[in-house]
Amino acid sequence: HLICKVDQCLDLSAGALLSRDASKWLRCNGLVEPGMRPIVDDQLVSEWSLIVSAGRARSFAAEVESGTNLGDLDAGEDTRIRPAGMCALAAALLSNGSSALSGLKLRNNCLEEAGVRELARLFTPGSTVTIRALDLGTNDLCDGGAQVLATALNLCCNKTLESLQLPNNHIGDEGARVLSKLLNDGSSITSLNLAMNVISPIGACHLAEALRENSTLSSLELRSNDVRDDGAIA
Repeated sequence: HLICKVDQCLDLSAGALLSRDASKWLRCNGLVEPGMRPIVDDQLVSEWSLIVSAGRARSFAAEVESGTNLGDLDAGEDTRIRPAGMCALAAALLSNGSSALSGLKLRNNCLEEAGVRELARLFTPGSTVTIRALDLGTNDLCDGGAQVLATALNLCCNKTLESLQLPNNHIGDEGARVLSKLLNDGSSITSLNLAMNVISPIGACHLAEALRENSTLSSLELRSNDVRDDGAIA
């Protein structure tokens, strides 16, 4: 029932329908021709998803390592490079020598905390990679991922990062607290986006306290959180 053609569509014979989401995924990734009814199950689609994602991540990392795609790197929204892909990308950037990136965009790539740990290798003391704008929106980082990122940026005494985008990551008050440490006096960050997270007035107070000593931040985005009036007043 399944014939895999290298670099072509998967030729699947007519049969039982997949779930709507699985069918959509197959067609969006060019694995099923329009109008075909694949006789596979959702578990197999999940396995294909991992294979395709890993292939995209390796391809992207290879471009980075060869030095042909530096400057403003965009992994592509919804590419799903995942922690394993982030590991390959970090290794490629580090092996490239001195890499100055105007932007690194990894929005909606299923990184989670494990992927941020791989990303944090770029900010270890002695790293020759510098990033001016980092976009990690919609990666399910939660407070743990925020902690890992903030710790790495503080340890390397980062003075190049200007824009940090972390919307829609389930970051709460503890995440806001550790991220507020990045806004100390002398911070290079001018834009911090924490929209669509789960920050309450407590987290907003942590950020407000840090801002009293900060003279560089010009934009702080907190829309669609739970800061309420107390947080706004802080």
